[in-house]
Amino acid sequence: AIEEPDPSVTWSVAAMQKMYESNADKFRVMEKQSREQLIRAFGAVAGRMYALDLNHHGYSVMPNDVARLGMDAWPIPVIPVHNYSLFIDPSFSVGLLAHPWEASICAFGDPLVKQLALTPLACLGKIMRSSGHSSS
Repeated sequence: AIEEPDPSVTWSVAAMQKMYESNADKFRVMEKQSREQLIRAFGAVAGRMYALDLNHHGYSVMPNDVARLGMDAWPIPVIPVHNYSLFIDPSFSVGLLAHPWEASICAFGDPLVKQLALTPLACLGKIMRSSGHSSS
């Protein structure tokens, strides 16, 4: 996927992928909650965010505007099930990459890593790596 920069943190989302198969309603609630948390986190650290995945149009949004609108129909998933997702600031220094085959989410860039340490996304499981180094 990417060479994880320093600083970065990569979490497992394997439990969320299992939930997708076993409890779709609960998964949708977790996805919505994680999306809202990510948009707030990005709003705290970046004025603009690009949201991209393989099967959708790319978006350039102001996170604080999205948070105020309360968008329920958000096309780019945070929890990776079948596609990679990328949420990144225009300087490409702060972002979040959702990796479906590894069942992981990697946040990178000091402001976002610190923000997610304070208020982690609901979907995040165990830390797998920090700055590209295994946590085991």
